[in-house]
Amino acid sequence: MDERTFEDIICKYPELIEDKLSFNGRQVNVGGKRLDVLLEDRHGQKLILELKKGTVRREDVSQLIDYEGYFVSSDDPNVRVMLVGNRVPENLRRSLDHHGFEWRELTTNFLVDFLKSKSDLELLNRIAPEEFLANDAFINKPYSNRKVKPLSSKQAVVTSVPLAIPSKEAVERAIALIREEYLEDSSFHTVRLQNEANAKEMLDMTLGRMSPEDIRRFLGYVNTESIKGKIGLTRFGRHFTNIITGQICGFPNEFNKWIGTLWRAEEDDLQGALANFLINAPIKGAGTLLPTFVLYLRKPAAFNIWTKKLEENLAATLPKGQTPGKSQHERYTHFNRLVFDQLVTPFHLAPQEVDLVLSQLP
Repeated sequence: MDERTFEDIICKYPELIEDKLSFNGRQVNVGGKRLDVLLEDRHGQKLILELKKGTVRREDVSQLIDYEGYFVSSDDPNVRVMLVGNRVPENLRRSLDHHGFEWRELTTNFLVDFLKSKSDLELLNRIAPEEFLANDAFINKPYSNRKVKPLSSKQAVVTSVPLAIPSKEAVERAIALIREEYLEDSSFHTVRLQNEANAKEMLDMTLGRMSPEDIRRFLGYVNTESIKGKIGLTRFGRHFTNIITGQICGFPNEFNKWIGTLWRAEEDDLQGALANFLINAPIKGAGTLLPTFVLYLRKPAAFNIWTKKLEENLAATLPKGQTPGKSQHERYTHFNRLVFDQLVTPFHLAPQEVDLVLSQLP
C-alpha cells in the first residue's frame, strides 16, 4: 500500500478516524504548509490529519508539534491535529497521550477487513497482499515469503492467513519484561489502587444522583495511572478522556440507572445485568469498557476489564484466544475465562495488572 492509497482510504471513509466527520480537502496548501487531509468534526472544529504509511517514528511526532504550533492561533484556538499511521509504537503512544496529542493506529490488516466489509474491491486491490502478510505480527515464515497474486476485479474475498501463536515460553518472557519495565515501580500499584478506591467510593456514596461533573470525576479516576513514575489520564488513552468521557457525561440519567443496576445487582444476577447492558447499549460511549470496569471494581476476582483491543491482543498471543460466540456477552464470558485461566492464575497477576499486561503482550 502506497501513501496515495492510504490517503484515498481515509478520504473516502473518514469514519475510520471518528464518527460524523466531514471531508474538507486533501493536500491543502495553507500559508505555505501542505496538509495531508483536512476534515471537520461534528462540533465544526477543523481536524488536520498527518498521515504516515508504515510505522510512526519520533521525527513524525516532532512534525505534529510543529503543525499544531503553526495552525493554532487566537482566531482558531481549537484546531485539532492528529497523527495517523499503520503502526504507532507503544512508547510513542504513551508520549503522545502524555502530551495530549491525538493519534490513530490503522493497521494494514484492519484496513483490509474494513474494505472487505464495504466490498470496496477497487481500494482492496491497491493493497498488495504481500505487504499486509509480511507486516502481520506472529505470521508463520512460509506464509510471509509466499508470492501472492493481486486480486482480480471479480474477486470479492481476501484469503485469510493462519497466524502462529507464540509459545508459552515466549509469553513468559514477555510478561517478565513487562513486569520489569512497568510493574516493579511501586507507584504503578499505589496509584491504580487509590484511584480505583476513589471510584468505588463515588459509586457507593453518590450513584443514583451523579451529575455530569460527578461522572467526569469518576471517569477520571477510572483512567488515572502511573507509568514509570508519571501520573496521567492514560490507562485507557486520551481518546477515552476527551471523546468517550464527553459522550458518557451527556447521559447522566442513563448512567445513574444502568450503572446502578450493575453496582447493586445481587451476586446471582451480575451476569444477567451485564448481558442486559451489552444488549441495550444504553449509554453512548460506554461500549464494553465501562460496564466491565464497574463489575471489575465490584469483584476483581471474578471479572476482567474487556475492550476490543484487549480481546484482539488475547487472540494474538494465547492459544484459543479467539473469542467465539454471537453475542457480546458470550464473547466476554469466553474472554474472561481465558484471561483467568491462561494469564492471571499461571502468572500470578494482580487484578490491577491484567489490562496493562494484555495491552503490552503483542
